[in-house]
Amino acid sequence: MRFVPATSPVFARRLIRHGMAPYYRRHRLRWNEAGFTDSWARCRNFELMCDDLPIGILRLEFTAEAAYLRDLHLLPEWRNRGLGRTALRLARALATEAGSPLLRLKVFADNPAVRLYQSAGFVLVRAEPPLLCLEAAL
Repeated sequence: MRFVPATSPVFARRLIRHGMAPYYRRHRLRWNEAGFTDSWARCRNFELMCDDLPIGILRLEFTAEAAYLRDLHLLPEWRNRGLGRTALRLARALATEAGSPLLRLKVFADNPAVRLYQSAGFVLVRAEPPLLCLEAAL
């Protein structure tokens, strides 16, 4: 597996929308296309590749205060193989390289990925139901 800069939002949009659809339905939220387009321009966007096929997306936004993990998604058939942990290592390395003291994220409280983030050293900062705000010191 390797990470390459994403040049188009097409794969990311499809993967994120599909992955988040059950949470959006459950919590009565709607996809915000303008918000996604806006964030695409602000983020460093990476595709996770296996051979020449995209299998995931990693998106980071950097501010003076912290680095923000905006999205980490894998195709369903690539989950539970340690790739999320590998992507988190890259996110930490990029945030550290940028001089960020913290890596922050928001995740739905009922998302199984909460366990991945906590096992990777992220701690709960606050709850904004239905989301949890987590961060890891770098």
